[in-house]
Amino acid sequence: MTTDTSQIPAVERAAAAIDAFFDAWNAAEDAAVAAAVAAAYHDDAVLKDPLASISGHEAIAGFIATVHAQYPGYRFRRSTEVDGHNDVIRFGWHLVSPAGEVTADGCEVALVGDDGRLAYSVGFFSPPTPLESLG
Repeated sequence: MTTDTSQIPAVERAAAAIDAFFDAWNAAEDAAVAAAVAAAYHDDAVLKDPLASISGHEAIAGFIATVHAQYPGYRFRRSTEVDGHNDVIRFGWHLVSPAGEVTADGCEVALVGDDGRLAYSVGFFSPPTPLESLG
């Protein structure tokens, strides 16, 4: 029997996937990354950010390994509440150095599948530039 989850808000449906998202990006072992990616992302999920446009668990786990190689010992942490509407969520994140310094920040906007995992995820680095600062 299939349960209709369409009436459950996306933020609630995706709570476990968001935790798994950060587990995936912070895991040190390949097997732990793969397990967390499977928990966070739909089987054929699409991930897009300024450095990648990929789909599927294997490609996402490979991209995470590339980021780990470029930033050894760095960790991602959520920097905002998660909000959303319909089937879309968003949340902010920080990239934190081994010394505890925030070295980058950004946000993730994602389409949440019926199973609560991320089906289409778009990452942005840094918040948008305020109009008043453009002159």
